[in-house]
Amino acid sequence: MAHDWASKFGGAEKVTRSIVETFPDSKLCTLWRDPDSELGSADTLQIFRPPKVLKKQRSFLVPFFLIAWRRFRVPSDVRIVIASSHLFAHAIKPKTKNGRKIKKFTYCHTPARYIWVPELDRRGNNILAKAVSKILRPIDKFYARESDLACNSEFVQQRIKDCWGLDSRVIYPPVDVDLFRSYATLSESQLTHITGIQPGFVLAASRFVKYKNLDIVIRAAAESGDRLVVAGQGSDETRLRKVAAECGGDVTFVISPSNQELGALFSSAKVYVFPAIEDFGIMVVEAMASGTPVIVNDQGGARESLIAGKTGTTFQNGNIQSLVQCLKSAEVYSPKDCIGRAQYFSKTRFSNEIIEWLGPAIC
Repeated sequence: MAHDWASKFGGAEKVTRSIVETFPDSKLCTLWRDPDSELGSADTLQIFRPPKVLKKQRSFLVPFFLIAWRRFRVPSDVRIVIASSHLFAHAIKPKTKNGRKIKKFTYCHTPARYIWVPELDRRGNNILAKAVSKILRPIDKFYARESDLACNSEFVQQRIKDCWGLDSRVIYPPVDVDLFRSYATLSESQLTHITGIQPGFVLAASRFVKYKNLDIVIRAAAESGDRLVVAGQGSDETRLRKVAAECGGDVTFVISPSNQELGALFSSAKVYVFPAIEDFGIMVVEAMASGTPVIVNDQGGARESLIAGKTGTTFQNGNIQSLVQCLKSAEVYSPKDCIGRAQYFSKTRFSNEIIEWLGPAIC
């Protein structure tokens, strides 16, 4: 099992862990494993050790990532390789140390946004990165052709077609729906005890980075008169607090919530807003599993997870007035319908589809 790098637990890490749990005898290798990562263990094979000072400047290391994966020698006893790739893990060579060819499967979270859609990722949106991208694109495309491909949404499926010219199979990511559903059974007093916040607010939760578009939610909630909770952490925190102060709305920031706090926030909210253009959006399903309706960007893969008009709705990308109108009608959706929709994205369903995808290769 190959995974680009094991950073603090995100969507890609959750998918990789579920694949490893589906095949408990598998071996996991990554470029590196951050100390705060919940993915893997001490014996996870790390094949690249960049200087600590450069780990946060990954755009400068991108070409070396590709070289590292291509030079890695798969152990001789490995029968198949599964790559969980959002950058270059799919470039791992489908051949063992002793030269035996093996089947390679890639679960693609997205063709690398650094080099294919830099407008969605500021790390690839500079002169140097764009110049390197022109060199890397044909190489990336060539290595993608070695894999049997699956991906996390129809949105990414189309991107794979546009970037690599290849067909792929959609297998939606796994969500621990039972965990988040358990929070929906708690009373308002219990939820308030966990979060310290009275229920009935609008929730925006994600990493605090600019492309997540959390500032749009802050402005819309101030205009609609809703209490807003912004949960997460990241480099954009100072700017977001400034936007909140300028808008004058009722905004509470919850920094680095625990899993329990996040679950309680989902269940306490009257609606969860997901404003980014994302490849899928696992947190949208986690919110629905908590019985909470969702409002998502009308562009990207997140809209595939909800049932429009039943478990939530979409707003026009970047349009604050469109989001304000959605907030005003947020409470018409049934918690039961939200929970029911979330059940489709269970970990069991994901494991079964992964096994079906690999088929005879694992027999």
